[in-house]
Parts: sequence; structure tokens; C-alpha cells
Amino acid sequence: MTMPENAPSSEVEDVYYKYRSIGDGESESRRRLRQLVVDGSLYFAAPNELNDPYDCRPRVTVPDAGTARRTYERITRATHPKVRKRLRRQWATDWTQGVMEDAEYRDRQLYNVLTDTVGVFCMSAVPNSLLQWSYYGDSHQGVCIGFRLGAYQVQYSENRVDFDLSRLDDSDYKTPALMRAITTKAQDWEHEHEFRALQVRPGPADYGPSIIEDIVFGAATPSESREFVLRLVEEAEIEPRIMQCQQLTERFGIELVPYRS
Repeated sequence: MTMPENAPSSEVEDVYYKYRSIGDGESESRRRLRQLVVDGSLYFAAPNELNDPYDCRPRVTVPDAGTARRTYERITRATHPKVRKRLRRQWATDWTQGVMEDAEYRDRQLYNVLTDTVGVFCMSAVPNSLLQWSYYGDSHQGVCIGFRLGAYQVQYSENRVDFDLSRLDDSDYKTPALMRAITTKAQDWEHEHEFRALQVRPGPADYGPSIIEDIVFGAATPSESREFVLRLVEEAEIEPRIMQCQQLTERFGIELVPYRS
């Protein structure tokens, strides 16, 4: 699937799923799970924290040196208003030479901007993915949490997105060109059915536990781990649907059934 040139995805509110390890004892997994369930605190990762080295890395193009220089001067006037004009001009000269001569330098400049200006919370549209339970849900021993959020659907493509550097904006990641860069991944990831919630700048955001609508235990989640999660739900004073994954009998796959303690 290739994203149309002028059709970046739009934000859609629905229930999306985050596969997590539960861990044990005083583990980091349990600390983070408590933050998710009890506090409703979501961590929005910077692009350089994501697990795909191509993520948020479009192929950057630039029409000509004059356009590159004007783009840089426009952005630095906004981001460094107190810097003397002479120094900004020298920066612009050095930067323009770099982006015109070195494709990797161009890509890295945009990647640095995205890393500083956008946070990504990755989720899936499906809670019963064998693969995602295997590598995000602790080999089916973890938990999958369903959040009601506004999110952008990830598009999958065999080709990297082209980004015209002259469209770069220092403050707004939701321009159509940047949104295509943030929400397009390699075709290999299509099985994840990913949606992304976005915010300005990486870091935590407190939504509160009321956004949690589903709690799904894996097909092999230990009883002690299930009890730990249920205590968190009780502490958060929420009433999500509690479900359990169950292996199918005739084919490879899992289905969701009501949880019975």
C-alpha cells in the first residue's frame, strides 16, 4: 500500500491496543504498567527511540541552494531570534552546503527536527496478533491494554516518503508533508495494523485511567501476573472489559473470551 501524495492520514478516535510485558517483583515493567493503568500516563517516544531505524526517516529532497538557504534562515529567525544576523548567515551558509552535497546530512537534519518536536505513542488496531503477543507481550505472558484515543493510521509502503526540505516548519509537525513522514512505515510492518497518537515533543502525558476500555490477558499469562493487573484496575477505580486470549483448536490463531478468574 502506498500513501497518496496529498492524503495524509486523519486522526480517528477508537479503541487501540498496547501490548506489554507484566514482569515480576519490583521490575521496570511493573512500574511502567502502574503508570499506564493507575495514572493513565502515556509515554510518547521520540522518533529515535522507536525500534525501526527507518521510522520517521523520509528521503529528503531540496529544490536548489537558494531555497535551502531561505528555509534555514526562516527557521532560525523563529528559533534563535537573539542571534546576530551575521552569525545566522554563516550558519545558513554552512548548512546549505551540507544539505546540497550530502543526502545523509539532509536526512539527518530533518530527523533531528522530528526527534525534538514530536512524540509518538504506538498502538495496534487488533488485540489478537500472534506475532505482537510474541514480541511485545512477553511471549503471550503479558497483557494488552485497550485505550480510547484519537490516533493516526499508519500507512505501509515499499518506498520511503519523499520530503521537500523547503516545506519544513519549526513548530508544526501536523503539516501534510511531515505527517506523511511520521505515519508511513515499511511494508514489512503491515501485520501490526498500527495507529499512532501524537503530541508536541516527546515525553509523558497524563490522560487519566478512564481512557482504558479493555484489559486482555495473554494465552499464557501466569495467575500471579493477572492478579497484579487486576489490583491495578481496582486501584484505578475503572471498570474496563476484562478478556483472556484463548488458542484456537483447528487453525493457528487466538480468540478473545471473557475472563474468568
